[in-house]
Amino acid sequence: MSPPLEATVSAEMARRRSIIATGASVAAVLLAVMVAGASSTPVASKGKRRANKAAPSVSVSAIPAMASASPSASAVAVMATVAPPPPPPPMNKLTVTKGTKVLVFGDSMVDAGFAQRLQKLVESRGATLVHDSWVSSSTTSWSKGDRLDNLLVVHRPDVVIVALGANEVFLPAPEAVAPRVRTIVHKLAPRPCVWVSPPLWKGETGIVSVERTNAAPCSFYDSGAVKVERAKDGIHPTPKGGSDWAEAVFAAVVE
Repeated sequence: MSPPLEATVSAEMARRRSIIATGASVAAVLLAVMVAGASSTPVASKGKRRANKAAPSVSVSAIPAMASASPSASAVAVMATVAPPPPPPPMNKLTVTKGTKVLVFGDSMVDAGFAQRLQKLVESRGATLVHDSWVSSSTTSWSKGDRLDNLLVVHRPDVVIVALGANEVFLPAPEAVAPRVRTIVHKLAPRPCVWVSPPLWKGETGIVSVERTNAAPCSFYDSGAVKVERAKDGIHPTPKGGSDWAEAVFAAVVE
């Protein structure tokens, strides 16, 4: 007995749909192969095919290793909290001409070839210089007492150069220096002045930034970039080192 006509037609239609679907799948595969082949064998400008170098592969096992090379969360947090140093106050250069009286004062670094060379440079312009090098002194020493006040009264300088901070480069809390710097600067007003940071020999804990931030209205000179020859103690400049330091400072702060 033959199957009903409707069943026969239905089966035939299903078979044809299957054939069409299979053909579409095959066509898709062939197209993908052709595209892949075209991209993997680039054509040279003269029509010749050139070999394609195999792209480097990265194994899954290598991914964790690369990830571990990134900064940890704690390291990123630390870097984010380290702010760049504030910009220095504008450099208002000192005018040193015939008759100008210059005062230089500070710690023992001043008397290590620094003031001696500055004196020659100042005198070459017809001006005069006096200096006071207080051994082992600090911003505390100069901000208290009457030593600085007496220098200003006796010598009546027109311009002043301060070189302080060498005895405070390793303070655990350098921010305590800020009010002392401001006190010294206040005593110098209204004279034009420049605050010179110490030529560092073994890093520092923040004194330079504190001086830079609080020196205004004095201009500020950072000695960090100056190469200074050291004496046997590895700290104080030799006469040549002090002279080189003075040359750099004079060139930068005197017009």
